[in-house]
Amino acid sequence: MRYVTLCFITVLLVGCGEKFDASSDNMIAVSYNGILNDLDEEDKDRFVRLYDLYTQPYDGPYDPIEGGGIDIRQNDIESLHGLSYNAVISRVEEHEAYRRKIEREADIRSLEYLHKDYLDAQERITNFMKVFPATVDLVMGPYSEVTGISFAVENGSESILTKFDINIKAIRRSTGEVALTISKKAGLSKGALKPGYISSFTLQNDELQRYLKDKNYSVKGFITNMVADNGHPLHISLSNEFFREYGTLQLAYPEEFEALPRELDAMYKYLDL
Repeated sequence: MRYVTLCFITVLLVGCGEKFDASSDNMIAVSYNGILNDLDEEDKDRFVRLYDLYTQPYDGPYDPIEGGGIDIRQNDIESLHGLSYNAVISRVEEHEAYRRKIEREADIRSLEYLHKDYLDAQERITNFMKVFPATVDLVMGPYSEVTGISFAVENGSESILTKFDINIKAIRRSTGEVALTISKKAGLSKGALKPGYISSFTLQNDELQRYLKDKNYSVKGFITNMVADNGHPLHISLSNEFFREYGTLQLAYPEEFEALPRELDAMYKYLDL
């Protein structure tokens, strides 16, 4: 209804023969207010928003041919000069639709590449779990009481590790839902983890203890952010910023996300990489 009303009003404006004059700041103000004076409050607010969007500077290299004749790199006030009031309203509406289109395309492209990076990270974690196998178990006291949780990891690589993060996940067996995630930096008391050696750590976490006792959950341990003794990282985990952007785009474009491949090789083919 809003669009119909706006179009009806602009038809009346065309009949008046008014033209947008961008020859000076004074004439721009006269033309701008001339349009506003003939709009009701709802359409007036909409035009103000679209006009402000049209005149905002931003980057683009966008092809006006692909954009239906709209070159948003020249979204300046002077480009409205000589247009009828009706044409000005149409121009700013078309511009908003085009900008929304290219922003949507850019968002989806970002979602695709973030999804690829996520799948790649998951595959790397799986591979590293084979090279650096870890176990998570309850530590029992002399009277069969639980005194803590042990995390042990073996260095199956040829590198000497000087740093890494301990990661533990409790996963519901029936659904695959992650119920608990723990991540902390490992304190290597002996300074490094040599190839073929095992490092053990003791943790205290009541919630994790409950999941270790519950047969409905599996508890898996792995390490990330490994750094070798030459200072080179062996693996970098994804940042919180990554997951915020990835999650935001998933929520914004749920259908597009569901259509993406769930296997890394298929994702590379999907992106034609």
